Amino acid sequence: MHYRPLGRTGLHASAVSMGTWKSFDVRVRKEIEHVSELVTEALRCGVNLFDAAPMYGEAEAVVLPATSRRERVRENTAVADTPALPPAARQQLEAMFA
Repeated sequence: MHYRPLGRTGLHASAVSMGTWKSFDVRVRKEIEHVSELVTEALRCGVNLFDAAPMYGEAEAVVLPATSRRERVRENTAVADTPALPPAARQQLEAMFA
């Protein structure tokens, strides 16, 4: 796995991250266990950056415990979060990329 500096944080993020939108919005125990296994495998392969956000449904509730269990912890694991933006900030960003 290749790693790149993550801004000025001192962390080095894996070149491949794991997105969680839709696929990690699970609520049934069997699905939660399956997703937890996917996180474990990603960690084993060197992934240390996970993208989760409240707007992704239950993704944070699944990813955070899966990355913090003692046997699965990687020292530099990061979970990126997307905050809800106020309408004015959202409009400004949308205008920048229009």
